[in-house]
Formats: sequence, C-alpha cells, structure tokens
Amino acid sequence: LLQLPAPIQAMINRADLTAGHGRALLAVEDADRATHLAERAVSEGWSVRQIEEAVKVLASAREPAPRGVAETPVRPAAIIELEERLADHLGTKVKIDYGKRGGKLTVRFSSLDDLERIYRSFFG
Repeated sequence: LLQLPAPIQAMINRADLTAGHGRALLAVEDADRATHLAERAVSEGWSVRQIEEAVKVLASAREPAPRGVAETPVRPAAIIELEERLADHLGTKVKIDYGKRGGKLTVRFSSLDDLERIYRSFFG
C-alpha cells in the first residue's frame, strides 16, 4: 500500500477507503487515474469489487482485443452491486442482463425447497 499515491494513502488513513480498496488500486499504473478512481469510490460508496471492475475497464480500454476475439460489454458497477445485494439477500447466485428495452433477472436455485425459500423471501 505504500506504493499508492499519497492522496490514496490519506484516504485509507482516514478510513474513507479500506486496505482492500487500496490493493485493487495498485493495479492502476497512472497515479492520476488511480487517484480519480479512489475519489469516485469514496464519493459514490464503491465496494472493493466495484473498484476491481473499474480497474479492469481501464486496463481493457488501453489494450485492444486480439483479432477475432469479441469484446465483452462493460457492465456498470451499479448492476454488479445490485447483483451482489440480491445474491446476499436471497442466498443464491443472481444475474442481471439488461438492454435498451428492459432486462432479465436470473435467480439460481438448487431444488424445489430452495425455490420455495427464495419465493418466501420475496413474498413472505
């Protein structure tokens, strides 16, 4: 963490960011970009996973995809956060696919009893 830019170290010292946030930001080579991401993370309350996703987006934006390899669309951090919150609440894997005309929510279950449990978490 001592390799992070001073402003990010200060955010960690003030407990605005955790050490996990800092470790994720170590992958950003440009100090200004890392600081910008850290500031957004603090102002928007990002999780460590959201910072990791943003770092991946930065890295993939700089590196062109190899020929013949389709690029996967970038998923907004808000969608990832919603998936995580739903998965925590429901106790199972959740996937959100969305587009211009709506989307699809996929909730995994392992048995009919598990499905019943998930149903009850929605409708009591």
